[in-house]
Amino acid sequence: MVFITNQEKEALLKVSVSSLMVREPFSIPSSDTLDSAVEFMKEKSISALPIVNKDKKLIGVISQTDIVRYFNDKITSFSRIINSFRNDDFEIPLKEIYPDFLKMKEINHIHVIDVMSKFSYAVTKKTPVIEMLKEMKSKHIHHVYVVDDKGVLIGVISSMDIIKYLTI
Repeated sequence: MVFITNQEKEALLKVSVSSLMVREPFSIPSSDTLDSAVEFMKEKSISALPIVNKDKKLIGVISQTDIVRYFNDKITSFSRIINSFRNDDFEIPLKEIYPDFLKMKEINHIHVIDVMSKFSYAVTKKTPVIEMLKEMKSKHIHHVYVVDDKGVLIGVISSMDIIKYLTI
């Protein structure tokens, strides 16, 4: 469990979301493919990437966890199907029993909108930092996205940004 001192709490009460956020964060459109998202995340060394619509409004987030969960679900489903057809006297071609398994290799055909999590919490520049921290804790999230009054993505705050602020 992480404890903060009264002095750190006082510092957080005085700071605004606006001063903590990283402006103009990386994002990708909902029409992008999973392979391009994975490459972008690797290239930029980030673990989560906001997904925006054509109006740049935040609609979701794709994270490393989302990607692992997506493929884990596919593999688990595939294993169940294979086990139900397992018989030494009889073999069914893979593409007949589970055509989606073949698509797993082709992540350039999977769109991020099919893998992403819908965002559960966003803040504005005026949101009190303490309120944001309480929500991060209760929702078990590491990134909070900052939107303007129209829902357009304008910033991001990660748990690391907060740690950096407290240790400087």
